Amino acid sequence: MLFTARLLILHPTAAAASIHACPSAGSGAAQRGVLQTASDVLKADGLLGFFKGWTANYARLGPQTMITFLISEGLRKALDVQGL
Repeated sequence: MLFTARLLILHPTAAAASIHACPSAGSGAAQRGVLQTASDVLKADGLLGFFKGWTANYARLGPQTMITFLISEGLRKALDVQGL
């Protein structure tokens, strides 16, 4: 649940930064700030514009996170370490 909450909170900011860093050709977004880019996304696509790519991001990070936890738990048990 915490993983999903973090993704819901962090993805919109990452999306705005990504759009700002990779503007489409001739859009002039490279000369503007991130807040102006975020404002443009909000005007053009609404609040859902910040969640474009969320499903792909979740599909990538979900399995990665599960594998990380499985490996860390296996190592913790193999090395007989308590807690973190």
